[in-house]
This record gives sequence, C-alpha cells and structure tokens, in this order.
Amino acid sequence: MKKLLVTALAACTIIGSFASVSMAYHTMTGDVGHQNRYNGSYYYDIGYAKAYSDGDKVRVKTELLKNGKWQAGKVTGVSAGTVTCWSNTIQGSGANGARGYFV
Repeated sequence: MKKLLVTALAACTIIGSFASVSMAYHTMTGDVGHQNRYNGSYYYDIGYAKAYSDGDKVRVKTELLKNGKWQAGKVTGVSAGTVTCWSNTIQGSGANGARGYFV
C-alpha cells in the first residue's frame, strides 16, 4: 500500500511540474486604437492592437470600426514577446474604433 501511495504521489508531482512549466500565457496589452494617415496620395484609416505572448505561438486579429461595421481585418502571428498587429487600411477618414483579439 505504501508503494502505491508513493508511486501515485510521485506521478502527481511529475505531472504537476510539467503542467506548471507549460502554462504559458498571452494577453492584450491594452494598447488598441486607430489612426488616420496620409501616404502622399490619399488619407486612410488604420487600426492597431498590441499583444504579448510568453512563448506560445498566438495569432492576433485587428479590425477597424468604420461606417458602423467592423472591417479591414488582418491577422498577425507572434511566437514570443510583444507584437503590434496593424489592420488593413480603408481609404478616407472617419474610423471611430479598433479592436484586437486572439484567434
């Protein structure tokens, strides 16, 4: 009985160690917004979102709110560290929001 208990305790310890080591996380940094820029020919709106990953590969999608619709979505992958995901652009001006999320 003691051998069974010791074996079970050792197995739980080993499994717990692997689980805690592999519990990577990723978060949005809270830096999400939109800008209006000029490229020399026309004005355009673009959205951005910053995300952080401690090692797990993640994909971040950023979309721009314009004319009451979420549009101009674009996805960026990151394997570690902080990344800024920029949306596609929409010509003109008038964007009133941006969002970023993990996909």
